[in-house]
Amino acid sequence: ERARAEEFLGDLEAARAALEEARSCEGHDWKVYLEHIFMEARHGHLSDARSVALAALEQHPATGRLWSALIALEHSSDKGAVEAMPAFRRAAREVPKSGEVWCEGARIFMNPLSPHFHIGRARKCLEFAVHLTPQYGDSFLELLRLRFLLEMRTRIRRDPLVVGLLRTPSSRDAAAPEETTKRLAVATLVTQRICSRLEAELQDETFAFSAGTEEDDCADPDGDGADEAVVGGDSLDWVGLGDPRGPSRTALSLWRLEMLCAYADPNYGFLWFWCRESSLSSPQEVLARMRGEVADDLWKGGALHAYAWALARGIFRLPEDVDAEINADDVPVKVRERVAEIEKGGLAQVRSPDATPVSANRGSKLSPRDFAIGSLSLARCFTSASTNGGSQAEGKRLIFGSDILCV
Repeated sequence: ERARAEEFLGDLEAARAALEEARSCEGHDWKVYLEHIFMEARHGHLSDARSVALAALEQHPATGRLWSALIALEHSSDKGAVEAMPAFRRAAREVPKSGEVWCEGARIFMNPLSPHFHIGRARKCLEFAVHLTPQYGDSFLELLRLRFLLEMRTRIRRDPLVVGLLRTPSSRDAAAPEETTKRLAVATLVTQRICSRLEAELQDETFAFSAGTEEDDCADPDGDGADEAVVGGDSLDWVGLGDPRGPSRTALSLWRLEMLCAYADPNYGFLWFWCRESSLSSPQEVLARMRGEVADDLWKGGALHAYAWALARGIFRLPEDVDAEINADDVPVKVRERVAEIEKGGLAQVRSPDATPVSANRGSKLSPRDFAIGSLSLARCFTSASTNGGSQAEGKRLIFGSDILCV
């Protein structure tokens, strides 16, 4: 507590001295190391925080909290999820029953700017996290973020262009250059349309989760939304989040998530305390605030286009290095004709092929490290010395909103 007070007052050296004294008195307490890791990271000293984490793991190799902190630090580095993945794999071998570690793995797989983006694997990680460590609140909040991604994927799949293209027998050969060009064109058009609709809904506060169908939400539970998922698949009833009223309901029901979170009554988590107003806040209130955080990230933070393009790239099986930059001349004639038919039929408003590319709207300021902790605002505050340059309220939340005292 003395270290936190010194840090809040701006005396980082005194805070470090207090932690050294605490370590000399409680050398076997891993929480002292964890507090030191957080303190260094809060001031942007990621290399120092990483050194502390590695030293702590030498003494406490079976502590999942320390492993999850190391993964988060690697994820917050310049290389983002590329650096975090080896740490996650090692941690999963060392502490396979740590829900915190599996939650960090889910964050890697839900990073849209990562080559490891895969919401099916993120689902599996969160399944383990909730089952193994139900008192860890971040896992439930990440489940809510996953629900947003599932909603976006459902809307992309239901687009008439997507249904028509992926059910065409010739479209199965995604490796052919001509087929790749056609898929890229359709993916760009569909992504632009979906993002425009979602932006309007989020801005007008009319966004609502749709009741998914077995074909859309329950299909391909372990995949990344690729084309064979359109045909159908097994029911997605995991961790009690499936709707008992039948597989025709959405696989990740919000009321189920709220009920499961209320029963678990989480009591710690970095993101959990960031979204919690006070110690009296209920789990439903924390989830509601997380929903606002995700909505702000999508609309105001510019993450909507990044998520949508990552999902579309998986659905259309496009290469990882392909971008949404296309010209009107690159769009096949049949695709243009199909777009014209849809516009004429009034089924949807499709932008012209030479419209502004998705990549131009995705938020050029975004980096992989922005998605390391589940919230853009928290990730940027956590690793940019916001305790010095940010508001006093943010600094207080970062320092005294930690969960060490509640463990």
